[in-house]
Amino acid sequence: MDFNKELMEKQGYGDYIPLDVSTAPPFWLAYLRDPSDSGTIHSNVRQRWLNGDTKVVDAMRSFSELTDLAKQALESRDWAHLATLMDKNFELRRSVFTDACLGPGNLKMVEIARKHGSAVKLPGSGGAVVGLCLDPKKLVGLKKAFQEAGFVFCHVVPYCPASH
Repeated sequence: MDFNKELMEKQGYGDYIPLDVSTAPPFWLAYLRDPSDSGTIHSNVRQRWLNGDTKVVDAMRSFSELTDLAKQALESRDWAHLATLMDKNFELRRSVFTDACLGPGNLKMVEIARKHGSAVKLPGSGGAVVGLCLDPKKLVGLKKAFQEAGFVFCHVVPYCPASH
């Protein structure tokens, strides 16, 4: 995903590059039964971006760099590096959006994932987390912890109709 400011102003969205999902790592997804409002998650960051807020502009540049590195990790199947990048992505997002904006449900899901040794990040506007647990032995406990805390947990099975 490319958030180049000129591109965003011209077409209103970033540049997206499809990836081969046939070799994706064992991602999992957990989400709130009653998801939060994405408007809350997006807060005032878009306006701060448009105003040229240095912290937001720098963060978007860093998100772009993390995305490029994640693409390389996916292509080389370097799951440990990908897990590290996922955690960095969350921390960067947290620094821009703040805990108050992210909300207690999202933060609780991140806490559960990390407690069980899993990488984790927010995949979108809020109300869900996507993770990568490199130790299959920890995955059962991770799933149980999410379910006991009232979250929905599922394994991600990527599917791309264009590749079939």
